[in-house]
Amino acid sequence: MVAPIDATTLAEAIAHLQAFRATLYDGDEVDVASGLRAEDLDIVLAAAERQWEADRSARASG
Repeated sequence: MVAPIDATTLAEAIAHLQAFRATLYDGDEVDVASGLRAEDLDIVLAAAERQWEADRSARASG
């Protein structure tokens, strides 16, 4: 089993991804600096949020 990511670090990463995503308008939008498409960023953000929930549940159960 993989150790949970530090909650503060993951929360900060999610907040950063959400702020970055807010600058992109649709799935076809591409960030010039990183080359990330909004659609790809949505996938990464969803995975980070799922990890956050899994880690939170693991901490709550013990």
